[in-house]
Amino acid sequence: MGSRRLFWRIVDNIEASINSGQYTALKSGNASEARSAMHSHFNRLINSLFEVVESKALEEIKRRNNEKRELYSIPALKLVDSQVSLQTESV
Repeated sequence: MGSRRLFWRIVDNIEASINSGQYTALKSGNASEARSAMHSHFNRLINSLFEVVESKALEEIKRRNNEKRELYSIPALKLVDSQVSLQTESV
C-alpha cells in the first residue's frame, strides 16, 4: 500500500507542476523562473516522500503499542496469574 500511495503522490505532484505553470516556466527558457519552478516541484516531492515514511513509521509504532496493550491487558494478566497458580500448586 505504501508504494502505491507514494506513486500516486508523485503523479499528483507532476500534475500540480504542469497545472501551476511550472511546465510553462521550463519551456519559456527563463532560467530563473524555471529554477524556482523546479525548486518548488522538488520541495513538494520531498515532502510527499517524508509524509509516506512518517505514515509507515506511525503505523509501526501503533502496531507495537497494540502488542504491548495486549500483553498487559486484564485477560493476559489473568492468564499469567493462573499459570503461576498452577506452577505453585504442582510444587
